[in-house]
Amino acid sequence: MPIRIQLFAGLADEVGAGSLSFDLPAKDYRLRDLKAELARLYPGAERFLRQALTSVNRAYAPEDRALRDGDEVSLIPPLSGG
Repeated sequence: MPIRIQLFAGLADEVGAGSLSFDLPAKDYRLRDLKAELARLYPGAERFLRQALTSVNRAYAPEDRALRDGDEVSLIPPLSGG
């Protein structure tokens, strides 16, 4: 089941892309599983992923939210500055 992942700020910089395509390996795959897999694939991004806000189809979603075919996930790391 394909999904699209949007990455922002330092997370996008660390991964080297603003978006990724990802095929879900299991039917009961959740946002927390996706974040763990991305941390495995991109170890330098783990610090951003731990604190990133998550949304699915442009609505904020908790990490236990199940993902479905065609979902668009956004991972938004905390921003600082002034």
